[in-house]
Amino acid sequence: MFASSFQTYRRNVTHPMQKDQLDRFEFLALSALTLFDTGLEGQSDSSIEICRTMRTSIQRELLGYCMLKRSELDSSIRLGNMLSILPNLQRAARRFHEDMTLSNVMNAYSVDQKFYELGKL
Repeated sequence: MFASSFQTYRRNVTHPMQKDQLDRFEFLALSALTLFDTGLEGQSDSSIEICRTMRTSIQRELLGYCMLKRSELDSSIRLGNMLSILPNLQRAARRFHEDMTLSNVMNAYSVDQKFYELGKL
């Protein structure tokens, strides 16, 4: 039932991360960037400002880290490639949630109700 979704996740998220050989620090930085999203429904102005500040700080640190490991041009391209994964990750997460919701409606796969409540946060 979820085979096509998992293929999409691998193609759009996992494979780009593997191709670029993201290390642990880079992966954690991308994870942090996803947590400080500024496009959430009902998010207050102060929360948006805090998230923007955090995202700027994380991106600055990530660029500095890339520059330590590579040339200036390569590090800018690498940072751009890493940041381009984020929209794919958000789409994949949204699709996963939709798949799980659909399976719940169709009683195709039993999932704890707490899982669906996570999507409401």
